[in-house]
Amino acid sequence: MVKCIMNIEVKNTIEDKDRKNNNPEEWIFGKTFTPHMFQMLYKHGEGWTQAEIKSFDNLTLLPKKVVFHYGPAIFDGLKAYYRANGEIGFFRVKDYLNRINISAQRMGMPEIDIELCLYHLRELVKHEKEWLKNDEFGALYIRPIMLTVNPVAYLEPSSDYLFYIVLSPVNIKEVNNFYPIKLLVKEKNSTDSCNEVGVMNKLNDHALSLLSIFEAIKKGFDQILWLAGPENSYIEESSSMNIFFRYKEALVTQVLDDSICNGITRNSIIEIARHWKMNVVEDKLSIKQIIKDIKAGHIIEAFGSASLVTVLPIGHLHYKDEDICINDNRPGELSSKLFGFLTDIQHGREQDPFQWIDVI
Repeated sequence: MVKCIMNIEVKNTIEDKDRKNNNPEEWIFGKTFTPHMFQMLYKHGEGWTQAEIKSFDNLTLLPKKVVFHYGPAIFDGLKAYYRANGEIGFFRVKDYLNRINISAQRMGMPEIDIELCLYHLRELVKHEKEWLKNDEFGALYIRPIMLTVNPVAYLEPSSDYLFYIVLSPVNIKEVNNFYPIKLLVKEKNSTDSCNEVGVMNKLNDHALSLLSIFEAIKKGFDQILWLAGPENSYIEESSSMNIFFRYKEALVTQVLDDSICNGITRNSIIEIARHWKMNVVEDKLSIKQIIKDIKAGHIIEAFGSASLVTVLPIGHLHYKDEDICINDNRPGELSSKLFGFLTDIQHGREQDPFQWIDVI
């Protein structure tokens, strides 16, 4: 049985002056982190132990730890929000924690106890709530990570793991100004990714595609839309975003398979669209057919979805030296409506008919 300590000791070694001088105008997402983190350790035969909220600090790991040599690690990302009534809430938090467990299963790593980890996460966010801006687009981005920390430089069934959660304040306008992005359509090869278990967020998946992404950005593109499947002819995803195309009569997205991330935001959009009586189609999407349908005017908008950006409109696809414009490079009606509805549910400005919000 997995064991976890319920009595959390808050080790506050942050000086008062450091907490008083935090200036929200100087916060930068992914660079600014709150002063505390959650951490617990796993040992074979003992389960998860030593759970604590501690000062955000360096991890002390020997260079021989297997994570530095073969990279066995998983992560995820979700957000906490102030709600209109002053409460703090998570969006689909148990779905995210469950996805961590699915990733762990497929990597041969130990599962976390969802209820116990949710308890610890609530305590951490309550303790760091002054770093959560109470405004229309403020949030705390939550990054859970699990590392394999066996003290060996070779692969073997592991017995030691480190799980921790860090928080970074974010304003969604900082990461998504809702201006349509431009995607380079690129065939995936062995140097770009090795993700064969699409539900997972493995650290090395994103690292393998960095060179291609950097090259695309240098050419003026915002991201890459990956192609895979037979003859690299089918759409996958764009970095960590799932992709949607709106036809006049349907909303279409790539069917999940072993290479596509089972996005929580993706699934939420599908549920919302069906709640609105829209026809939603999950199918294999041929890039040639998509390009043909854009040119013919059958596709009237496109957008991506992910936990960080929520919904992000797509204005251009660049495929085989041709630039294809979508909806005159403007945000579409549906993507705008979905973005507003999702953020309103998250911030408590809209009723939640799906019971997705977990209030602290």
